[in-house]
Amino acid sequence: MSLMAGFDLVAEISNETVRKLLEKNLQIGGVPVNPPFELNLPISGGGASGTAHLIVTDLQVDLNSDDTITLTLFFDHTSVLTTTPMSLCVCPLDGNITISAPLQLVSAGGSNKQVSVNLGAAVVAINWSSTANQEIASDLAGTGIPPALFNSFATQAITGYVQSISSPTIPLAFSVVPGTDGALTPSLQFERLEVHCISAASRNKQALGIFGILLKANDSHGDHHQKSATAITAAHDGVCISIAPGAFHSLVFCPAIASALGTDTAHLPGTCGPAGGFDTQGVTVNSISDSFAPGHIDINGSVSKSGFCYDAHGTFHGTLTFTVAGTTLTPDIAMDQPDVDVDIPWYCWLVAAVVLGPIGIALAAVADAVANNVANSLAGDAIKNALGSGIPGVSLGGLSGATFGSAPISPEGISLEGTVPVIVAHPSATSYMQLNGSVITVQSQEVGSGTFNARPWCLPEAKDYPYAEYSQQQRGSYVLTGTMVVQPLTPHFSIDAGGSAKSLTGNSGSVTLDNVNTHYPMPLATGGTAMNQSVQIGYSISGATVQLTNQPSDGDYAVHLTATATDCHGNPVKDGSNNNLTAAVDVQFEGDHVDIGGGYANDVQYCAQLLEKLLQRLSHQYMVHQQVPIWQEVDYPPPEELVQFIRDVMALGITQADEILVNSKIAHGNSFYRALFSRAASRPALLNSKAAGKLDQSQLANIAAEIAGLGQRIDLMIS
Repeated sequence: MSLMAGFDLVAEISNETVRKLLEKNLQIGGVPVNPPFELNLPISGGGASGTAHLIVTDLQVDLNSDDTITLTLFFDHTSVLTTTPMSLCVCPLDGNITISAPLQLVSAGGSNKQVSVNLGAAVVAINWSSTANQEIASDLAGTGIPPALFNSFATQAITGYVQSISSPTIPLAFSVVPGTDGALTPSLQFERLEVHCISAASRNKQALGIFGILLKANDSHGDHHQKSATAITAAHDGVCISIAPGAFHSLVFCPAIASALGTDTAHLPGTCGPAGGFDTQGVTVNSISDSFAPGHIDINGSVSKSGFCYDAHGTFHGTLTFTVAGTTLTPDIAMDQPDVDVDIPWYCWLVAAVVLGPIGIALAAVADAVANNVANSLAGDAIKNALGSGIPGVSLGGLSGATFGSAPISPEGISLEGTVPVIVAHPSATSYMQLNGSVITVQSQEVGSGTFNARPWCLPEAKDYPYAEYSQQQRGSYVLTGTMVVQPLTPHFSIDAGGSAKSLTGNSGSVTLDNVNTHYPMPLATGGTAMNQSVQIGYSISGATVQLTNQPSDGDYAVHLTATATDCHGNPVKDGSNNNLTAAVDVQFEGDHVDIGGGYANDVQYCAQLLEKLLQRLSHQYMVHQQVPIWQEVDYPPPEELVQFIRDVMALGITQADEILVNSKIAHGNSFYRALFSRAASRPALLNSKAAGKLDQSQLANIAAEIAGLGQRIDLMIS
């Protein structure tokens, strides 16, 4: 197995790391390919059209010998729905889809190249499980469509969809300038670059190889087929960067000598430059070279020194090795005693005693400086850039944060072996359903108007505020959606208002709920009127959508809409623990509405600011200042936040509490009752109270119970 395969630099990235890069960067249908995830893929072709809904549970990657990458998507609870030429649902299905596509280098602007996957040339295959094949045969029975035709249609449709996706790029970018010598520092630049797969039967032995030529003279060199195995040794998240002796000599060793001597390579002797020699510390180095051996780099050269009465000529040898920890590369240079011949007349023999020592000291100093410059060069930006990052003007992360544990040396080159962390946060695999929607007013009719004489609690006297009362016909529209569950869902809806639930059967109709807690805003002075009565709700169901309508004369109230669902075979949709899934939402109807003008809302907000100051003065009752309750702005706050405010005010035990609550109710209008009717009002476990530092659980339960009946209590308060 060749380490370099004739290239100047080879960077290897493990299969595991490539998979993580794909999970972070590849999207299909706008959905990150990061299991578990679900896809809705449009499928068409051969006179048929429909949708495939896939729940992908795992992703595996193979780096193949033909320089293709194979993504294997394992799926479960999947369905295929056709609308033409007939309406048909085939589910549930499981198995895997393989997508094999060529790796390529594409332009990233200017001289920069980026690794990409050519999905336009992808080959797609669907591999159903034996259970899925049985399901397909069963669901197609009697349709006249043979399973083989269905499989062919599904494969062609998904292939067409995959091939239509723009080729995704992997965040590995490199600078390439053909016909020019490249560089390792200050930034990595290639003369030629190739990307290939280093394949193996075992995935943990596969790697993505970045094969580069750095020196223009080596442009015709390199055959990646010679590299039959990866040099990565790490068990997980492995990377390896290898540099050939020639590139090391030209781009690392010789520049390190020039840097150590404060000159450039044009002033160096062979093998680094054309000069006849360079003088350092009284010694002339006539030549210096490096060669790679098993476990170390040999440094050899010739030296001369002349003085009064003598001429000295000799050779020297040293070995260079490295230890690496994290990103710190430490050189170890060992110099042999120089082999020096001294030509002196007999009458100058005393000089010989002082020649050999200074030569050795000078050479050791030069070698030490060269070794340190070599280490700094190898451990600098070149290593970071060899893993696809640090390209100016290209917004790509590449692989950063690499750490290295060893730097083996062989006659083929020097390698830096290590790991690079790629953190992928996988989404939750939880299956759940949701009811999403809202209530809108479809018809409003003014039924009364007048003047409301009231004194918000902080004002010195009462004021007149004009008001208008409206009868409102409203409609609530809600759609049932499922996440990580088989599609399509057949919903089953029911509603209740604290009593027994009423099922919504058929496509439309109406139900009557008895003993519902309702409210009317008039008379304003007492906060309105509350009563328990029967209400009538109309409904219509279309697919997964339900619409509910109120009778305006029933006033303001809330109902609880619940949905369960069955799958394509009529079986209950369940979660991972085999429990039936449900979804629920509170629906608020406001059949009777009052708008109060004349600056009433501003006056209440002004009182709220005074309330906040009052509560701050009382904050010594609490453990920390942040336990002071904050007034909820009159801007349709969430029920939970308004319940929290109500609980906080009640927990303070101040004499103004009732008056504050009445004003709050009038100011917030239906939002106040939405909070009172919500589940949060009767569940102390939901308390996120800033007053909780002074209350135990029994006190919180008492407050929750009091809030549950606060609607009736407010009617008895006098403004």
